Amino acid sequence: MPETTYPLLLSPFAVGPLRLRNRIVMSAMTTGFGFENGVPDEAMCAYVRARSGGVAVTTIAFGA
Repeated sequence: MPETTYPLLLSPFAVGPLRLRNRIVMSAMTTGFGFENGVPDEAMCAYVRARSGGVAVTTIAFGA
């Protein structure tokens, strides 16, 4: 990707008091992974582990 295509993509960004190192985000999505007896199954744990490396925030919400 040429740097001139998106010149601000990797630049810092502020949202109120929150300062972000860049403007790259991962959108919300569904996985189809689940729980067994109220405990996340191994597929769900692996999914979260794979996405939580480095400096990032992972927020997970589950519906009933």
